[in-house]
Amino acid sequence: MELEPVHTASRGELVNLQLPRLRATVRLASGRVPLYGARVDAIGISPGDIHELTDIQRLPFSTQGDLQDQYPSGWWRSRVTS
Repeated sequence: MELEPVHTASRGELVNLQLPRLRATVRLASGRVPLYGARVDAIGISPGDIHELTDIQRLPFSTQGDLQDQYPSGWWRSRVTS
């Protein structure tokens, strides 16, 4: 069985993969999810401000309550309680 390149990558190679992906994730989430976009704007972070993987500590994270409150039509919450 052949391993995927990411499974055998060095630390530097992983950073070279993960850092642009983290920036892209923040760009997409802040552009497409109004709640996340507002939170990122409130703390003044843009994808270009992410220079190393430890910058993830500065990013806002979603909670279960956020997901429940934002889900369209309250469907998720009603499915859990029924």
